[in-house]
Amino acid sequence: MKETLHKESRDVIGKHSGMVGLFGNLFLVIIKATVGFLSNSVAITADAINNMADCVSSLVTMLGFSLSSRGKDSVHPYGHGRMEYSCGFIISLLILITGASVGKDAFNRLLNPQQITVTGLTITALCVGIVGKVLMAWYVRHLNEKANSPALKAVQKDNVSDALVTTVTLAGVLTVPHINLPVDGILGILVSAVILKSGLDALD
Repeated sequence: MKETLHKESRDVIGKHSGMVGLFGNLFLVIIKATVGFLSNSVAITADAINNMADCVSSLVTMLGFSLSSRGKDSVHPYGHGRMEYSCGFIISLLILITGASVGKDAFNRLLNPQQITVTGLTITALCVGIVGKVLMAWYVRHLNEKANSPALKAVQKDNVSDALVTTVTLAGVLTVPHINLPVDGILGILVSAVILKSGLDALD
């Protein structure tokens, strides 16, 4: 009975984390993609793509917790607990794939620089992104104190990494009017590097 309650509790924790991540990241995708398009910034657009991958990660997390909460059966005599580890691995791969894709686009922008437009809306959107990711990281960490899940640990690391990525992006775009360098492409490559490192760290 205790084992069943424990599994049900973990399932609820996973669903809470997944729902917050899904809707939180979807909101960030919308605002970052919008300002990325308006400003013609590959770095901000890359950040939005990263958040889109996080939406998928949240869905995978919810699926993993739901499957791991199932009991034993003839095919899985020891239960489905390892599904959480599998989902953590899948999340890591998604992060790595996203990082590689972002790096490719950023390198193209580095070779072919374009003018970007920085407005108050751009700065506000990035600030919202930073605060949002910090809050999501804190919430996932709080949930994981009860669950001790490798999947949630991967999600937490990704949220912290995303907050740092957006911070670097914000700092970079603020220098655009003052530096005669392909800052947008350079930032995009930095975003890619941080995303790839996050994916590799999450594999541990």
